[in-house]
Amino acid sequence: MEELLVIEKKQLREKMRSLNQSVDWDAISIDVLKNLRKHSTQFAKKSIIGAYWPMEGEIDILPFLEECCLQGGIACLPFIARSQLPLVFYPWTPGVEMEIGRYKIPIPKQREKIILPDILLTPLLAFDNMGHRLGRGGGFYDRTIHELRRRKNICVIGLGSEHQRVSSVPFDNYDKKLDCVITNEGIYSF
Repeated sequence: MEELLVIEKKQLREKMRSLNQSVDWDAISIDVLKNLRKHSTQFAKKSIIGAYWPMEGEIDILPFLEECCLQGGIACLPFIARSQLPLVFYPWTPGVEMEIGRYKIPIPKQREKIILPDILLTPLLAFDNMGHRLGRGGGFYDRTIHELRRRKNICVIGLGSEHQRVSSVPFDNYDKKLDCVITNEGIYSF
């Protein structure tokens, strides 16, 4: 049974990566951020926003994070301490010095104070109408969501394109559901 799940996830990842190559991510990102701004009116003023450094095929969240910081909010980016551990988050502000971390992902160079986000914005490859998310396959976000929910009440929001919505994402007990997905065409709450 577990083998079948791994195969299904792998096949869906390959399909979605292929679809993602023909998409205008800059245009999609603009529309997703418009919808995120609408939704963010529900965030508490001093919410700590955990996000990600955008990679190819992901929504460019950086303009939104810059706006949050300029309005007095707190943003943080993840750091991979070890492969099988949850992500840890360090403060980020526009212009902060960055360095290249694991998987060639930029991370804040100053990593003195770990902070826990109140709202976690996650990238995704696919999602379904039940709030299941398919990521890149490392399990980092599932471990992180599990750990953050154990420690505090957080809201987990997936950011993606409407073309990434599928009828069903294969999942097991380790896969953590999203509270919401925001796409270029709408907002889905679960």
